[in-house]
Amino acid sequence: MAGRNVLDWVIGWEKTGKGRIFRVHDPLVDVSPLVLETKKPPRRWHWGKRGDDDLVKLLNHADQRVRYAAQFELVKRGDASVFAQASHEKSPRLTRLHAMWGLAQMARSKPKAAGVLGSFAHDKDTEVRGQWQVCRETGRKSDADAVIRLLADDEPRVRFFAAQALGKLGLKEAVPALIAMRNLGNDFRPVRPPRGRRFAGRAFRRGGTRRRRK
Repeated sequence: MAGRNVLDWVIGWEKTGKGRIFRVHDPLVDVSPLVLETKKPPRRWHWGKRGDDDLVKLLNHADQRVRYAAQFELVKRGDASVFAQASHEKSPRLTRLHAMWGLAQMARSKPKAAGVLGSFAHDKDTEVRGQWQVCRETGRKSDADAVIRLLADDEPRVRFFAAQALGKLGLKEAVPALIAMRNLGNDFRPVRPPRGRRFAGRAFRRGGTRRRRK
């Protein structure tokens, strides 16, 4: 059941030893098409009996549980072309993101599936570029170079994810670009400077140039 809980301490912030919890809820939500559709847990939706086209449509479902269940079923089937077609730029954003994540999953055991992922690094959609993390999965140099270039992306969110990915890989080639990004000032605020620079610093240290303390 959808709704929100509201806490009331009776008289301001004083410690009265009393309290009340109210639940705010619209009964009409219970009969909405989305709630009725997902009343049965997605894990019981008989995913193996659904066609590929049906699963692709569900990658854009409003319920995250449904989207992930469809993604994992397509990954299990192992046909990368389904994800490649679903990731077309005219597809809805959620469909494209789940198709990208699905391809990254497949690339762990089927390196050929990673071939399609390279194009996401140059995508027009900021969120698609930001979520692109193929370098973590494949470790290909061409992918690593693309992630390094994303450190100079116009969008702070994209730069954040690029630094995060390189922080896990620890590539020496990324050190100059990471230093430049770490020295950014106010322009880096939209993605929380301490956290963004922390990932840059982590990648810098793993790149093999960490100074030893005397």
